Amino acid sequence: MRDLSKALAVAALILSFAPRDGRAAGSYDPDVPYRAVTSPNFYVVHAKGYEHIALRSAAIAESLLPGMVARFGYRPQGRITIVVDDQNDFANGTATVFPNKIITIYVTAPTEVSGLEDYDDWLYSVIDHELAHIVHLDMVFGLPVIGRFIFGKYIALNQYTPAWLSEGLAVYEETYSSGAGRGRSAYADMVIRVAALEDRFPHIDQGYRAYAYWPFSNVAYFIGGRFQAWLAYRFGEEALMRYHRIYAETPVPYLTWWAAFMAFDDTFEALWLTFEAEMKEDALLTQRLVRSSTLAETIPDRLTRYGGDLLGPKISKDGKHIFFSTNSPKDGPRIRRIDLDGGNDTVLVNDTFSKALSFTPDGSAFYYQQTEINQRFYFHNSLLRYDLKKEETELLRLDERYEKEFLAPSGSLRARDPDVSPSGTSIVFVQTPYAANRLVLARLGSDGLTLHPRVIVPAEPDVQLSNPRFSPDGRSIAVSRFRTGRRDVVIYDREGALVETITRDRAQDVDPTWSPDGRWLVFASDRTGIYNLYAFELESQRLLQLTNLMTGAYQPSISPDGRTIVFRGYSADGFDVYRVPFEPERGIQIERVLLPEEGLDDKPRRWPALSLGLPEKPPPAPFKDHPVPAPFELPEGWTMGEYSVESTLLPFNDNWNLIPEMSADETELFIRLSHFGRDALETQTYLVWGTYRTSTNFFGGGAIYQNDAFEPTFTIGGDADTRLFVLRDTEGNRLFDYTELRLLGSLSVSLPFRRRHLISLGYQIEGRSALNEVPDDVYEAAARLPADGRFARVRLGYSYSNVRAFAHSISIERGYELSFAISGLSKGLGSDYEQIVLGGDARGYLSMPASLLPNHVLAASLSISAGLGPDLVELFRLGGAAGQSALTTTTQNFFGLRGMQNSILAGLGVIHASLEYRAPIWRVERGFGTAPLAIRAFHAALFADTGRVFQTLEASTLFDGFFDAFAIGAGAELRADLLLGHALGLQVRVGYAHLLRVPGGEDRDVIDASGPFFQLGSLF
Repeated sequence: MRDLSKALAVAALILSFAPRDGRAAGSYDPDVPYRAVTSPNFYVVHAKGYEHIALRSAAIAESLLPGMVARFGYRPQGRITIVVDDQNDFANGTATVFPNKIITIYVTAPTEVSGLEDYDDWLYSVIDHELAHIVHLDMVFGLPVIGRFIFGKYIALNQYTPAWLSEGLAVYEETYSSGAGRGRSAYADMVIRVAALEDRFPHIDQGYRAYAYWPFSNVAYFIGGRFQAWLAYRFGEEALMRYHRIYAETPVPYLTWWAAFMAFDDTFEALWLTFEAEMKEDALLTQRLVRSSTLAETIPDRLTRYGGDLLGPKISKDGKHIFFSTNSPKDGPRIRRIDLDGGNDTVLVNDTFSKALSFTPDGSAFYYQQTEINQRFYFHNSLLRYDLKKEETELLRLDERYEKEFLAPSGSLRARDPDVSPSGTSIVFVQTPYAANRLVLARLGSDGLTLHPRVIVPAEPDVQLSNPRFSPDGRSIAVSRFRTGRRDVVIYDREGALVETITRDRAQDVDPTWSPDGRWLVFASDRTGIYNLYAFELESQRLLQLTNLMTGAYQPSISPDGRTIVFRGYSADGFDVYRVPFEPERGIQIERVLLPEEGLDDKPRRWPALSLGLPEKPPPAPFKDHPVPAPFELPEGWTMGEYSVESTLLPFNDNWNLIPEMSADETELFIRLSHFGRDALETQTYLVWGTYRTSTNFFGGGAIYQNDAFEPTFTIGGDADTRLFVLRDTEGNRLFDYTELRLLGSLSVSLPFRRRHLISLGYQIEGRSALNEVPDDVYEAAARLPADGRFARVRLGYSYSNVRAFAHSISIERGYELSFAISGLSKGLGSDYEQIVLGGDARGYLSMPASLLPNHVLAASLSISAGLGPDLVELFRLGGAAGQSALTTTTQNFFGLRGMQNSILAGLGVIHASLEYRAPIWRVERGFGTAPLAIRAFHAALFADTGRVFQTLEASTLFDGFFDAFAIGAGAELRADLLLGHALGLQVRVGYAHLLRVPGGEDRDVIDASGPFFQLGSLF
């Protein structure tokens, strides 16, 4: 879900950068026309062509809302917006009430086993979960109602809760309202069971979204959801809902203990410990049952220990290696190779997490999928080929004759789960158009890259296909198929005709693969409540259970000699590669029951029982080729029309908010009161604010409007503010605190291109004047006075970024960022001055070898800025340790140098560089019960800063004593990453800096600030 902190971060980003850079903000393709369905309680926004899904979404939401309102005891006011999003090839949904009540549903349904795959009806499940968020987060009772009237949606107390409360409640809702859901998931059961058995059960203070250890944010979903189901079972559902209502009327946020005592007569901390003990008892009971079953408990060989997630283990054609993808918290997504015994770990492809890998017949290359950003707006899958000899990756491409039919508007194939035929002449994969799946068989060109595709299994409503695998003779294709609430293994021929149904029941049957001789079809299933491996013998029709695990087994791959299975296995660290002998005849035969076909099988798969009075699910939305509005005739009072920005953008349209903030820069504190608005498609955004600065005693304010409905993005803004400067004499002595009044107006356009690049062009006019009267003697003695008058300029900027960071990172770890800008002051533009200002910044990050020094980073930055021209009025200031964070900022043209006084040196140009070695000390990831504070990590940095300012930029004297003018500071910092309010990340720095070198001609006593310091945020 999207929460308050993300919305505030967007507002802060616009406020901080838009006047200068015009950063693009929208998430939706401006070239796609959007429409909307209006029902009594919902406004469903969708791209043209998705009318069926929008109508069904509205029908589902309208049917769910009355029962949810009755259980929660609260009805949100006004319409709730639902955005139907098909720009992603992964499954998710989000919900926010700030600044508007908006649900976003990703219509691509989940297929791989992750906990999300357990659903009866994806659209119903995701809307149910996200609608629960809306009702819960929007709740307000008692005194907070007064705050809501004044401050608007900023006052919604359930926004200020740990994620395990908000996400856990939505998981509770999705579970009790369907026969599936994460509360019934065997995958979620596995995570809880293994954590309990290995004494790794998360503490209550670890249920936040940023949690960096396995199972990461799923502590909030899996364990938070199970905890609230446990509370409802123990105290009754009404007690659970009463807690959330009591918290929503508590005038002070974060006092969870008060509401817990009122509802449960105990603290959450104490109840969590009891819950943990019961989960341990349940896990031990399951362990006894596994060990006493007919098939002996399987003890597999564990070949890897990465932690985090892992997908697609595949044994190479020669049987010597295993290839797979990892997503480790230490080094992120990568495709790797190990020997069959687990040795010789080699990274082949960075920044890729592919569900499936498939080798060419000679084993010289493999095919895989990769999710990439296409045309800025889309996260769609492409297919790629990795050549093991050349160590190169190439993108698969369509023969141009097929582009119209098979290429998505994003320019992507939207393909996944590739498998190459035994002959190597064709490849089968799943394509995901229009919220459905179809099976595509493509002839491969002689280059192994060009596709000549044809659809063999057309898309059907609410049918999901995954993991197609060729039989050894190449005549058949086994697939895991979700249909009518059941996920089963079926076999098609090469023409798409259904040859055989292997399973048809309520179990989750996934990841089929063939034995090399074609005798057995092996797959994973949760039919015992634990995912194990099963083998189906095609000739005898026998179904045998191969493994009997306490954990789980997924994605089997059988060695070419038919003796070994490797699979994706589980421990409390996450997923790794495991190995067992392939001995199907030693398995136990189990009964194979093919249940009758039915419209929708939504009977509860396991505990708990369904809630009473659940609505009937509307029938599936037909594929896009069917006419609209069939099968839905618009009910009375419903309308369908064009999307209206005003419906969610304009203030007092159920989106009023007034946000108080307090921040600081390198000189003073300031208080800001702001109002923020954004439409549902994020095409238009505005921010208005008022400020008060403590040192200058000045009331200011401004406004920004950004339009991202087109390419490029347009931004217009204005601001009235002050800046405080210290005037000094030629000896560096302090003379006067000069307060500069700045009146600013700006207009900019920006255009992202080729994924990581951004170019911007803007016009800015600024008036500067002294707010306080400067004494005559100060004018005479001051070494330099800030210029006043009108500053009108045009600015051209460019930036590039390809940086990476991971769950255990203490900073950005890999990649670099570049930015460059040139601006020109001109009298022809309305300026009193003529000057060109150049600025460039480069930052690079190098991670140390992960096997030796995991998450150690060498970080460097270099900045050069200068003003050229007849009127040298722009000044650049050097010195200080101030950093940027959620609570602090720095003024324009400020460059920090630790060991020096803040902004002590000023000149017409500046060179500044920093070098840091950053090392983790202790990843804590602990909080204090339900208090709104968690300590995430301690880390340290050794640093060296250097820089100089230029008093003149004349070529004849520029290099005179060039290096003598540099200052050098060095030292060390101890840093702590904190989590405030369950969502806001903040870095605290305590350090010691020593000024090693004073610029020539400067008085050390004036500029030296060697010694300890405390700051918030990082310099870079």
